[in-house]
Amino acid sequence: MQFRKSKIKLIVLLTIITSTTSKTHSQTNSEISLYTKFDSIVGKENLGINNGTLHSNLFRIISKNQRYYIKDEFSIGQLIYDNQIYLNINLKYDLLDDQLVFKHKGQTDNLSINLNRNKINFFIIKNKKFINMDLDLSLKPDFIKGLYEENFIGNEISLYIKHYKERKEINQSDGIYSDYLNHNIFVIKNKKTFYRIETKRDLKKILPEYSKIINDYYNINSKLESIDKLQFMEGLVRYIN
Repeated sequence: MQFRKSKIKLIVLLTIITSTTSKTHSQTNSEISLYTKFDSIVGKENLGINNGTLHSNLFRIISKNQRYYIKDEFSIGQLIYDNQIYLNINLKYDLLDDQLVFKHKGQTDNLSINLNRNKINFFIIKNKKFINMDLDLSLKPDFIKGLYEENFIGNEISLYIKHYKERKEINQSDGIYSDYLNHNIFVIKNKKTFYRIETKRDLKKILPEYSKIINDYYNINSKLESIDKLQFMEGLVRYIN
């Protein structure tokens, strides 16, 4: 009975998502609003999400740089996990291990759980949607694995971003500390094919019909590319679309 109810809830939610495909961050807010309304109707049960390994972070940091997405803190998020819908739950995204972390409300961080990535369909935290690319049955290059931000879905091209962090050990007189470096992989989807984008040449090779538009954007935003590559790429995809 429980499985049947969960399956019905998932089908209804996926129908809602299909009819409200987001193209902007503001539309992601609309998705969250729909989930909340849906949840108030059908209710919520925390079942499979209770199972997982205990999350731990034993590395001492030497600077403000840390291993999690944006901040080392839990945020209220939304999740589809093991065919079950979870709304308004505590989530944190560990970019070092590409691991989504869950904590029950009222519990300490020491009792947080590493969720099984194979059971994650997608989640939303800090107004960003992340999808499990391992579940995508379409043809993809081997480098596309794990959780990706679904940044923009456009009529012509779509943008996916892999956020990850690299750990560096730093020896101090009182022990070993860690520092973290931010990295991003930018992936464009065009005509059902995924491409990794690093340079203007890469983009023009994939989209030769947009060469003039691409050149114009690079000329206008040359400084932004060196200052904030993430914002630069987000703007570029929207400019093309």
